[in-house]
Amino acid sequence: MTAKLKSAPQIQRPKLPPANTRCQEASVLSRDRYIPCGQPAVRLIWSKDTPPDKRIAYAMCGACADHSVRNRGLKLVQVDEQYALATTGNAIWDKVTRGDAPPPAPGDNSAPMGQDLPEMEDAADVTDAQLISAASLARLMMETEDEIERIEAVLRRKQDELEVLAKQQVPAAMKLIGMAEIHLVGGTKVILRDIVSGSITKAGRPAAHAYLRSEGAGPLIKTTLGLAFGMGEEPILKHVLEAIGKIKQVTIVEDVKVGRKTVKKKRVVKVSLDPTVEEFVAPPTLGKWIRERKARNAPIDPPMVEARDRKGKPVFDDKGKRVLVPAITVFEETVAKVERPDGNNIETEGM
Repeated sequence: MTAKLKSAPQIQRPKLPPANTRCQEASVLSRDRYIPCGQPAVRLIWSKDTPPDKRIAYAMCGACADHSVRNRGLKLVQVDEQYALATTGNAIWDKVTRGDAPPPAPGDNSAPMGQDLPEMEDAADVTDAQLISAASLARLMMETEDEIERIEAVLRRKQDELEVLAKQQVPAAMKLIGMAEIHLVGGTKVILRDIVSGSITKAGRPAAHAYLRSEGAGPLIKTTLGLAFGMGEEPILKHVLEAIGKIKQVTIVEDVKVGRKTVKKKRVVKVSLDPTVEEFVAPPTLGKWIRERKARNAPIDPPMVEARDRKGKPVFDDKGKRVLVPAITVFEETVAKVERPDGNNIETEGM
């Protein structure tokens, strides 16, 4: 019996459009007439349902090609498929069918960044070239925003990975071998640091501040005073600074023109100031106080307060009881920190 060998499946790869070809997809500016996208083309697209002898391929940029394949049922032209181009001539046919036409360099056919567009009073005076330029810049702006969003997503993911490495994986591995410091090639070293810090929630501030005052740590608390002034009330500010809290009305002297003369006129304005007073303890100051207390073996026993969610609502447990938490939360952890010889170290939050 002779075994039949199965041929390896042929790897499909997209056919490339001719060099310096622009996207033929209609741009977002198309209304009463067809206006092409105009971005550098990197793919060829055709309909899946069109008979092979009648297929016409259209050159598109990456964004338009992706949209057409995902949402319009169109298909990428592969290297081993036969087709005809809609707007390019026979002179480039052989080059395209061989699949060796390189994609245009990004930005080759786009308008220069920062180019000033002419001011036009009548929309009828707008030329196709100007519309293509505006559409290209608009698409470039959209793609730049998308790229920034992707980069920020990668940055957030890398920051999360760094936090896991610095606070969990590296400290655990170094403690397992009994080392507090590792020297790497080039003079860089990774050291373990014991971090002690604390936090106070907004809902727990009154109880936490009362506890700090009872422990003689009242000077840690900072107080801010805020006053809101409306539009045109700048003259009132001077009086407020002189006698805040006592002002019920102010007299403002203004220069008023009467005919050709300028006279000073007094105007009495009633005011109702509602100053807001807010107390807070800066996290570094609170952390230093906690570390000093621990160094003296002094107890840290803040009162318990109701836990609140992000919307300020009480938190309940599975039995329907309100959850209580310390007014001051103390954190103790060991983190790994990279110290480079050039001092170009990354400051990680909480490290």
